[in-house]
Amino acid sequence: MAMLSSQIRDGKIQVGDELPTIASLADEFQVSHMTVKQALRTLREQGVVATNRGARTRVLAVPTREEEPLTEQLRAIRERLDNLESRTSDLESHASKASPDSSA
Repeated sequence: MAMLSSQIRDGKIQVGDELPTIASLADEFQVSHMTVKQALRTLREQGVVATNRGARTRVLAVPTREEEPLTEQLRAIRERLDNLESRTSDLESHASKASPDSSA
């Protein structure tokens, strides 16, 4: 539920706001109810949200970057690797065009 953390960090969801129901969050993010419950449990353990039986979940704090799920960190690393791979390919292509033709 990196997207939920991002929405809180970006101010789309403010500290003090009540979150939508689990069913609404599952629909919005196209995940299972269990995934939403696990994400809310993680956010609760991090002190980002408070949940009370019979009441909606309320945002208590803005999550920090270190609290991002591993999947979000891996996505960012993959993006950087793709960028490096593209740059390396461009450099190799440029180098091969600049080198003299050894077959002549």
